Amino acid sequence: MYDVVFLLGVCSSLVLWCCLEVAPGPEWINVIGEDKSIQLGDDVEELRWIHVIGQVQRLQFGEAGFSRAVILENSPGAGWTALHKWTTEYLSNKIPIFYNVRKATSPFLYEYEGSQMEMLPNNDFLPKKNFEKINLSSKDFFASDEELRFSRKLGDLVDLIGDDIFPREFMNSTVERDENLWIAKHGIVTGMHFDLSENLFFQIRGCKKFILVNPSEWKSVHLQSIHHPRYRQTSFESGTYEGNAIQGYVAMLYPGDLLYIPPGVMHRVSAVRCEGSDYSVSVSTWSTSSVSNAKLQVQREAFALLNSYIPDRKVDVLTKYIKYLVNHDRSIIDVIVKQRYMQSSKMIEALGCNREIECNLVADDTDDDKIKEVVESAFEHFKLIDSDFRDMLFSFHIEYMTSSTIGFPMACSFLRFCM
Repeated sequence: MYDVVFLLGVCSSLVLWCCLEVAPGPEWINVIGEDKSIQLGDDVEELRWIHVIGQVQRLQFGEAGFSRAVILENSPGAGWTALHKWTTEYLSNKIPIFYNVRKATSPFLYEYEGSQMEMLPNNDFLPKKNFEKINLSSKDFFASDEELRFSRKLGDLVDLIGDDIFPREFMNSTVERDENLWIAKHGIVTGMHFDLSENLFFQIRGCKKFILVNPSEWKSVHLQSIHHPRYRQTSFESGTYEGNAIQGYVAMLYPGDLLYIPPGVMHRVSAVRCEGSDYSVSVSTWSTSSVSNAKLQVQREAFALLNSYIPDRKVDVLTKYIKYLVNHDRSIIDVIVKQRYMQSSKMIEALGCNREIECNLVADDTDDDKIKEVVESAFEHFKLIDSDFRDMLFSFHIEYMTSSTIGFPMACSFLRFCM
């Protein structure tokens, strides 16, 4: 599905599906198969899974390269001493203070970043943060009954625990990478979201359950706007879903497992109690992908095009650029407007989606070839990914270019009425 340049000594990959039978879960992920209990260990109660259509194949490390999500066993990480040394007592002694712990008001954690929507005077349609950041001793962290998650850059901890997770070269697909330590209490859930980086996730203590959804489902997942504080996340986690069920699949990680998640694959992550541990301890690496590099190049070329015109022509050029980019297919524009800007009457009012706007576009075909050339280049940059994933990236690109050219307050009405 993707031609992601990521190699661990082999040349191809294949992810096979097997029937996974699960108990009921959220309504927006569908299941195929009969229900049954899934046991995780001798001292673990039945786990009620989110609905999925199958599970990710397990392979031996070195058997395959990657184009889809895959779990690898017997990677070099299987030899890490952390697998048997990282008890709560050991980690408490090594890292006495946990800084910026996320204390959640519910088991669900959502990222929340500064955004243009927050700057609106009437922004009460936005969800509130469901966590606060606190500092506490690691002993208090492990003893607490509250919903807590701790994360830290490995670079800040390498002098304390680096020897326990050596070697790590197999976790690095590029020079530009971001290594992280994750510690979460059983039951903590990170809401469905996507990344444009290549994601390698190694489980050390406890278990993690990933529900994954392919980018081909992007029009059904209701991803938030780039201007929303929960950008890259679905609105379903905090709202009511109405529509057809979305197909997903599951990856269950046990200590010693390595999961690869390609760019764009949406994932929902739960910390699961298993093998006698109430806490999940993991290490992950985000590496710069060819997809994120292509996205930046497409953006640069679009800005170069618009900046080559006087201000009075920019809106006209932008309109033609977007229409050629979506090949005059309104469905991509409709997803942006209806799913990201018109989720509620309060949001519609705050974003001015019903505001009357005069499009008054200049009927000038002299620059069509120039505009089409930039659009063709955008398609060329994304030629190695499938068309659905490309269109998902185009949708966010359109949002960004529109807001940058005409201003965020006019984006909804412009896309709704002028496209």
